[in-house]
Amino acid sequence: FDNTQEIPSATTESIFAQAAPPVGDERQITRTDSQETPPTPLFDEDVSQPLEDFPRINYDGPGWEMQLRQPNKKKITGQRFWKKIFVKLVFQGENPVLQLFNGKDDKDPFQELPLQPCYSVSEIGAQQYDQYGKIFTVKLQFIYYKERPGVRPGQVTKAERITIN
Repeated sequence: FDNTQEIPSATTESIFAQAAPPVGDERQITRTDSQETPPTPLFDEDVSQPLEDFPRINYDGPGWEMQLRQPNKKKITGQRFWKKIFVKLVFQGENPVLQLFNGKDDKDPFQELPLQPCYSVSEIGAQQYDQYGKIFTVKLQFIYYKERPGVRPGQVTKAERITIN
C-alpha cells in the first residue's frame, strides 16, 4: 500500500461541500436568459409541418392519369394491353362516382361507376406491363357474400339425431 494514495483526513466532508461557496461568502448567482445560451439539437425551433387530414377526402386536383387493362373480360392474355385513361372522382348528389375518360380533356366519360359500400380496393400488386417491365396495379372489387347452408363432414344434422333415438 502506497502512502501517496491516502485520502487526506481533512476531506472527510462531502465532495459537494467543496463546490459550495465558503460560509460567509454572499456572492449571488445570476441566471442567464435561455436565448444567450447556444442552441442544442434537443431544443431547436419546431419547424415541422402539420399533418394532412385523414382520411384524405378533399382532393382539389382534376383527377389521375392511370392505365386500364383492355379488354375488361379475360380473353387470351396475349391479346390484352394497357390503355392510358384519365380518372375523376365526382359527386352526383351525395353519392361518389368514379368516371373514366379516354383523355384529360374529354367531356363525356366512357364509363361511370357509382361507388358503394360493397366495393373494396385490393392491395397494390404488380403485373406484366410489356416485355421489359411491370406495372403497379390495384383492383376495384365488388364484394358479395352469399350464405349457403351446408353440412361439414362428420356433422350430424338435427333430423338424423331425432331418427337415431
